[in-house]
Amino acid sequence: MGREFLEDLAEHAGTAVAGSADVRLLGEGAKTVVDVVPTDDASCRFSVFLQDDDEMTIEFGEMSVLDFHGESPDELREACREVVDAIIDGRVTETVYVRDGVPVRALARIEVPEQTITVRTRRGLKPFARKARVRQYQPYVGTEK
Repeated sequence: MGREFLEDLAEHAGTAVAGSADVRLLGEGAKTVVDVVPTDDASCRFSVFLQDDDEMTIEFGEMSVLDFHGESPDELREACREVVDAIIDGRVTETVYVRDGVPVRALARIEVPEQTITVRTRRGLKPFARKARVRQYQPYVGTEK
């Protein structure tokens, strides 16, 4: 799978965001990362990197992390592309729970074709927090498909 997939993904993202984000391909070899930072902070930033031949991670929003693993390389690529397209199209809601001003966990929902993916992320072993910020991310400006 490797760098070629990430190069293609960076090109796809760059075309889809139509100049409304800084799309960078960072690192080399197994340490390659696609990093997308929108110019408008109403849109959701994200990074994609490979963990292994059969595992990929997407970090997005304020603190959410989605891991894909155990699928065939083609299924992994397709699932990743669907999530990236959903993020670019603004089909992501993230609720970040805060304790003492520090984000401690997040609950995100990503609407992909035919389903909604729910992502739960924790940071550390902080006690449960009730105070939360909810963000419905907006589509990237100038998004074209």
